[in-house]
Amino acid sequence: MAPSAPQDEDRLREPPTPATPIDFPVFTPPAIPLFELKNQETLGGLFASVRYIYDLTCDHAEALNLKVTRDVPLEQLVPSKYLPPTSWQQNPAQKGGSDVFPASLPSSETLSNGAAIPSHEVYFTRMKELLFSNEDAFRFLQKLTPLPDHPPVRLVQFRKFWDNLAVMAQYWDTSLDNDTSLAPTQADRDCMDVDSVRSEANREDRDIMDDTMLTTNTKTYTGRRIGTGRDMPEQYRDETVRTFVETVAWAFGCRVERPRVLPKLKMQNLFLPVRQTGVVYRSPKDRSRARHGFVEGPLIGIQCRGDTSFRANGDRQGEGKGELADLLREVGAMLLTAQERAREGQEEPKRGEGKWWAHTPRWGGGLGGEVCDPDEKIEDDATNSRKRMRKPSVTEAYKSMKPPLSTWDKRVTYMQIGREKGSEYDEVIDPCIYLALLPFSTTS
Repeated sequence: MAPSAPQDEDRLREPPTPATPIDFPVFTPPAIPLFELKNQETLGGLFASVRYIYDLTCDHAEALNLKVTRDVPLEQLVPSKYLPPTSWQQNPAQKGGSDVFPASLPSSETLSNGAAIPSHEVYFTRMKELLFSNEDAFRFLQKLTPLPDHPPVRLVQFRKFWDNLAVMAQYWDTSLDNDTSLAPTQADRDCMDVDSVRSEANREDRDIMDDTMLTTNTKTYTGRRIGTGRDMPEQYRDETVRTFVETVAWAFGCRVERPRVLPKLKMQNLFLPVRQTGVVYRSPKDRSRARHGFVEGPLIGIQCRGDTSFRANGDRQGEGKGELADLLREVGAMLLTAQERAREGQEEPKRGEGKWWAHTPRWGGGLGGEVCDPDEKIEDDATNSRKRMRKPSVTEAYKSMKPPLSTWDKRVTYMQIGREKGSEYDEVIDPCIYLALLPFSTTS
């Protein structure tokens, strides 16, 4: 995606649509004993009955035995031994007395694939680019001089992230909003009453002048926004998150890939489509396989959702259907990631293999006889060989027996990377982090 051209923030122009208020879902399933399906209903059957968002009920959340914990400290999500020490927030060049980073110290700790852990300098280089203020970073992207008493900015690692964040700011950032338009005064209304009794000729002249003044007076806004958040194209949000995660993942020998097969969550005999913005995989050590797009994992599933309203009029916070739907979408992405990781050491099952109904042509015996086209001519093998690339007819397409599309990516080596040794379970956490997607002050 090519970022759009930045707007001149000081130039008067027509005011954009009012800003979208920032709102987040807060649905929390009730704490009840383990849910038991009613009337022996299967889990797949329960979710198969959903046609619209209004079909969702608390039964769907209870059936998954969900427990939601909010405001969790980082140390509870990631063990402290995996977090960088606080000393790494200092510039490593200062310790060596030079502007050049010192060489990485030898360490016995390595990543799961044997690669070295990212060093202090790698961490600090990326961290300092995220500590710049939005204004300083945006001015650097627009090639403007820094503000007085502000240090110069240089963006290298997170350049693409800031490019995309600047595009999002054109819909969400209200920090510079200034609309000088005023409501009509009583004197203006009196003038309008006088104009209504003037002659037809004078009224036409006055209309022309009013149109000219109206065109001029509509340009009363200065600021960064060109629209409102709810109207922002979804790819802007997706690219912002993807470029943010991608820059961090590169330091660990990983990369972000878009889904190459349709993401589907298997729930008994039901396949549920899941929204998946991207997936973090580890690059294989074999460079030849890496160049051909082979990856290992997954490590992280990324899901961006563009909803800005979660409750209908009259709904209290935590009771909206949109809040429940948002929670289930997020859980679906978590379960899909866990399901793909659980494929380690397995082969893709071939649906219908060894079943007679997948190989034996048959007719069900319905009225009208077997489906056929009487006008379709039977051609010999020589003719068929010359027309193998032709598009099959409707009858041929109906009669063809093909298995469903695969949900396994042929170029992914499914692995449970990061699973604790000796652990009975593959612990897959679902940290709902509202990243810096909306890092701007927004008025309602």
